[in-house]
Amino acid sequence: MYAKILDEMIARLEKGPTSITDVLGNMMVDPRCSEKAKEYIANMMETLGTIRMSLKYLMFDLEATRRENAELIRMLEGRDD
Repeated sequence: MYAKILDEMIARLEKGPTSITDVLGNMMVDPRCSEKAKEYIANMMETLGTIRMSLKYLMFDLEATRRENAELIRMLEGRDD
């Protein structure tokens, strides 16, 4: 149940940040944007990158846990025979 929710959340985030990153990148080159605003935007872009990397790691870990769980279930079922 939680895996499905996590998968849905990741799918939504994968769609969103790309467009957010594009918007932020466009704002960075806008001459009307102040230096402080550019600093905030750069920090936001860095944070988005960190979130993406964390999500990829979580997905990797989730898949590894699923594989380990399936293997343990196979081992337990083998004992019952």
